[in-house]
Amino acid sequence: MKHFSLTEWADFVRGVVTAEQKTSMQEHLGRDCARCKKTVEMWTSLVEFSRHEALNEPPASALRVAESFLIPL
Repeated sequence: MKHFSLTEWADFVRGVVTAEQKTSMQEHLGRDCARCKKTVEMWTSLVEFSRHEALNEPPASALRVAESFLIPL
């Protein structure tokens, strides 16, 4: 059984693989490959975390404090 690389699974989870690759990878997962399913779960979790993290903004007060340490040029 051919296993896919971590990079290929990351691309799969992010939806940036070709239709042909996606089909092949879904078929592989359909064969109950525990190793690859675990990899997909890990990447899925990481991608979801990253998407939520990008929506977070620091409080305005924290920005003011950080800006107070900037040295004018």
